[in-house]
Amino acid sequence: MSAYPPELRNAIFRRHFYSFGRKGFEVLNSGKEVDTNWHLELIAQDLVDVQAGRERRLIVNAPPRSLKSFLASVAFPAFIIGHNPSVQMICVSYAQDIANTHAGMCRRLIESDFYRRLFPNVHLIKSTENELQTEAGGSRYATSVGGSLTGRAVIFSSSMTPSMPIRLIPSPPAKVPMTGTRKR
Repeated sequence: MSAYPPELRNAIFRRHFYSFGRKGFEVLNSGKEVDTNWHLELIAQDLVDVQAGRERRLIVNAPPRSLKSFLASVAFPAFIIGHNPSVQMICVSYAQDIANTHAGMCRRLIESDFYRRLFPNVHLIKSTENELQTEAGGSRYATSVGGSLTGRAVIFSSSMTPSMPIRLIPSPPAKVPMTGTRKR
């Protein structure tokens, strides 16, 4: 992709999640490139479908070390926050140390020069081991199965457990007072 001018490359990374995820991996892994594979493109498209509301529930089953966790728990939250810094999400893993590792990778990606060029309006105001908060009120909270979630609102959640590798479930929109009637 280096044959394209920087402005065009950045526009592609900003709008195309699969390209963003591949470049994000490269940024976090000292320039190591991801080999193109159909399963990565499929996972990326499924995540985009969740973001767009075309898919309400998604389960991704793939072998260990296939980058499903990276795409769903690191790159995807960063990508969503880039497009909507007020979004709130929870990423759940089977163990807190894995959840914290993914949170740290997401933080490093958001704080990278690459990300700041793409999404200059995203500013972190809180950055702890398990939580990121943006100036616009968005957040990415990391916890484990059995961890505390009391009082947390969520738009997207990502769950990583040995029996269900990835589940992404968009929450219903917040209840807003309605005027008039609505047919179902």
